[in-house]
Amino acid sequence: MAVVVGAALLLCVGGPLTAYLLLKDDVGEVVEATQTRVVAPETLNGRPQVSDPQMRSQVDASLAGMRKALPAATSSVGQAYGEKDAEGQYEELFLVLAVSNVALDPEKELNEALRGMQAGGMQTDGLTPVDPGPLGGHARCGDNKVGQVEMAICVWMDKGSFGMITYYFHPAADLQREFVTMRGAIEQRS
Repeated sequence: MAVVVGAALLLCVGGPLTAYLLLKDDVGEVVEATQTRVVAPETLNGRPQVSDPQMRSQVDASLAGMRKALPAATSSVGQAYGEKDAEGQYEELFLVLAVSNVALDPEKELNEALRGMQAGGMQTDGLTPVDPGPLGGHARCGDNKVGQVEMAICVWMDKGSFGMITYYFHPAADLQREFVTMRGAIEQRS
């Protein structure tokens, strides 16, 4: 009888305790993820925000598409950064799109997001894994092309955010050198 009572007590106490021990890290990660915000810094690695109305319209449309795909996002940012040359053409042009959004399986959700981007006309099959930096999660970078426009793109997803940085008219190697620093300026944790 004592063995049966002991086994029952172990199941009653041990089950919840085991569940707690197995899930406490996941719960902590989800709580931390809900404290993630994305922001548009005044400058991005020294490049000022672009205020051109036509560019703003394009950025807003792209961000609206991202927010539609991720309706539970708690914050979002869409901003272009760059500098023009003497003739008024952009020498450097970056587009940042990011949302704070809880992802329970960031790698799986990143793969799904990339498939969606590809269905929308963006070449994503050449994006290769890169170091996501101290914020963790998963990141990929590669060369891309939309229509006739060549660009580099780096995307990331962690438990609290999804974002991408596009660098127009430059190869992925140029963007990769600055990616971790740029991401750190965009993704903030409270």
